Amino acid sequence: MINKLEYMKLKKVLLKNLKNQRVCIEIKGIISTQFFIEKTKVIINKHKMILADENKEFELEFLKIKKIKFQDMWSFKIIYEDFNVVVEI
Repeated sequence: MINKLEYMKLKKVLLKNLKNQRVCIEIKGIISTQFFIEKTKVIINKHKMILADENKEFELEFLKIKKIKFQDMWSFKIIYEDFNVVVEI
């Protein structure tokens, strides 16, 4: 589960830097994929985050997160046990 400090930092980064931007989401694991969301709308609460545009939606639950690494203000990595999710502008 995500701790309070990581949640507050993630919320700040998402709402300040990713809103209305072109965002790249890369999932690295057994199967790796990458896709883009244009003019991103951000919804976040303590249980999950949703990044969406008119055509696509990416939803990520925080239940089994091991760690969040903030690489800079424009990129962060969410680490699960079996895969990683990298979100960047």
